[in-house]
Amino acid sequence: MQGYRIYISRESRGWDYSKFYSGDDARAYWSISSGWEPEMHDAYHRLPPSDVDLLVSEEGSLDIHLPEDEVYYLTIMAFDAYGELVGRELYPASNEIKLSW
Repeated sequence: MQGYRIYISRESRGWDYSKFYSGDDARAYWSISSGWEPEMHDAYHRLPPSDVDLLVSEEGSLDIHLPEDEVYYLTIMAFDAYGELVGRELYPASNEIKLSW
């Protein structure tokens, strides 16, 4: 493993898995809890939007500070050296997380 890319946007990436792959405490932040729908297929093959920020980290945790009174969508993708070497852009993505306060 080489690191993580954290895509932060004000708009949803437009798809999510049928299951939530994290702890129950994070489930409340699941963006699209209805699960997979066929019309999500095209969005699955695009990079998530990152109009707010695209962070790269080699650490397993990261502090992110975002302005309040907004809604944000986060996607995390782990990436590896081999994938980068062969020009891969899409990696398995986390469930999309929706943050608002």
